[in-house]
Amino acid sequence: MRTGAVTATEIVREGHRLTGGFHLAEDQKAMTLLKQLQDITPLIELTTGRRIFRGSIFKRIIVTDPRRGRPYVSARDLVQAEISPADYLSYRHGNLLNELELKEGMILVTCSGMNLGRAIWARSDMDGLCASHDLIRIEPSSQESAPGYVYAFLASRFGHVAIRRQIYGGNIKHIEPEQLEQLPVPRFSKAFERKVHALVLEAAALRTEASSVLAKAREDVARELDAPQVGPAGFSTNGVSFTAIRDTRRLDAFFHNPSAAKLDTWAKRHPNGSWQLREVARVFDVPPFKHIYVEAGHGVPFFTSGDLFDLERTTDKYLSRTQTRDLRRYVLERGWVLLARSGQLGGIIGTPQFADSSLGKATTSDHVIRVVPRNDVVPPGYLFAYLSCRGIGYPLLTRTMTGASVPALWPMYLDNVAVVKASAAFMKKVDHAVQDAFERRVVAGEKDLAARKLVEDAIEKGAN
Repeated sequence: MRTGAVTATEIVREGHRLTGGFHLAEDQKAMTLLKQLQDITPLIELTTGRRIFRGSIFKRIIVTDPRRGRPYVSARDLVQAEISPADYLSYRHGNLLNELELKEGMILVTCSGMNLGRAIWARSDMDGLCASHDLIRIEPSSQESAPGYVYAFLASRFGHVAIRRQIYGGNIKHIEPEQLEQLPVPRFSKAFERKVHALVLEAAALRTEASSVLAKAREDVARELDAPQVGPAGFSTNGVSFTAIRDTRRLDAFFHNPSAAKLDTWAKRHPNGSWQLREVARVFDVPPFKHIYVEAGHGVPFFTSGDLFDLERTTDKYLSRTQTRDLRRYVLERGWVLLARSGQLGGIIGTPQFADSSLGKATTSDHVIRVVPRNDVVPPGYLFAYLSCRGIGYPLLTRTMTGASVPALWPMYLDNVAVVKASAAFMKKVDHAVQDAFERRVVAGEKDLAARKLVEDAIEKGAN
């Protein structure tokens, strides 16, 4: 919790705003720097058609057949590294679908939820998706400014403060499109703004390429192994034999999912042969521990299980090197496969993440299960691609979870997941593709941050 004091004069001067966060000292300081700049343009004047909007609030009509609807994503989906629409909005919504449609080059601002006030650049792989009404749409005009520059400002420390000051509400906080219209956008030379814009475009291209490479790697694995088509996660069955229960010692309904059971049989009887996960990797968890945070530069970066899926693998949490007991037990190594231990089916549970160079030597929580590949048996990239295939690894992994309200994964059950073998040449090819894709994301993140840093430095220099 952040606290501070504010005078009645300041409340009146700021339009009678009583929202506590509006008057935070560090935010006031940032806004003071912005207002000291000579060249400021309201955000609305930098948009196409002088319009900042969001989709209408509506009751969703969801269909499962992609021929009967448009792919639909939520605000939460768009802040994750991989966008995989699971739902389709029915064509029965008519013209509303066009209103909700995303276009490449849009700037999106989350206007409710946990990631409130976050700016997102709409990449080419988002083009044509229908998105939630919880996103404010900004269509920057290329005639008025370099669009990537406008995004970089809104995503910067100063832009985020300017957006955050518009938040209203109690338990459920919101931002409205009209509140962003007069947001002050500092202007610099055209050359500078184009330079920032170029970095944003380079980052977006790298992220799109990375997602495409990962999607192809998974498709190649499924094709190479001739994986069977499986049904949806939901299922019904007439019953489970006593033999199946006796042999598995599992009474969980989901463990006996016919689709997952079919996959398990296919994997264990595959002509190529298969391993148990324990034979190709060490699967383990770590005990819960006390988190003692310190300032950046004085500790080890710490990621929650949710952070691992974020578009930007950055963190503002750092564990103390001296006060965290057995710190080395929680340190990650590049090339590990990571699994969120708990969550809801269809969410992050059972969806692997890969430890790239941005996570090497960082730490993560006890809510993450570590899968450390034996590189002499199976390359880490192949193991990741296999386990992250929605039609192979996901059903096999989630089949092992236990619990009702909040299901959980356990190393003792994951050890027995079947991993189908492939030729050494094929596994090496997939491994190279996966590792290359994740490193492209690392470079993309660096370029995105560099663009914001240019803007922040220019604002601070111009105000002093």
